[in-house]
Amino acid sequence: MTLTERQREILEYIENFIKLNGYPPSIRDICNDFGIASPRGVAKHLEALEKKGYIERTGVSRGIRVIKQADGKLTTDENDVVMLPVVGTIAAGEAIQAIENREDSIPVPMWMIRRGFEYYILKVTGNSMIDSHIMNGDHVVIRRQDWANNGDIVVALIDGENATLKKYENNGPKVRLIPSNPDMLPIVVEANRVRIQGKLVGLLRWYR
Repeated sequence: MTLTERQREILEYIENFIKLNGYPPSIRDICNDFGIASPRGVAKHLEALEKKGYIERTGVSRGIRVIKQADGKLTTDENDVVMLPVVGTIAAGEAIQAIENREDSIPVPMWMIRRGFEYYILKVTGNSMIDSHIMNGDHVVIRRQDWANNGDIVVALIDGENATLKKYENNGPKVRLIPSNPDMLPIVVEANRVRIQGKLVGLLRWYR
């Protein structure tokens, strides 16, 4: 399907923005650079580009993936990224008071993201998950969900206050939150005291 002149301009802008920055623009970025007053105006152009098969949107901030360029060429997705919010820290050790405070956003590969889910990032503190290759200072990508299977690594909230990153095991009346460190013991609590806040789906680490 053919593009209007403005749709082509916005698509080319998105392509160039990703090349320059390594992640997609936000709706506010597009508003500012095109002088469009209303975010809804930009959203309508993005809806048209998606309907015509040029982009795909994931439903998260900056969640725009170009699947066909303005010249009609298909793109590869190996370099596609999406920005996810860093909402705080998570204990890989003793459970600590849960704090959700959006600090920043980090680009992550689009292949980590499944459409229809919400994702966020937490910074790890502690060494209880080192045998699962999760180190102090790493950032973990979490898919927000309130359920888990045994063996999943989850963000677990205990008594509505203390959050921890552990392997999940439900044995009926009790839940075991198991560290991946032989020097640490599991946290064992009544199942009704634990709420699952999300499941680990990715790990980010930078080497300096």
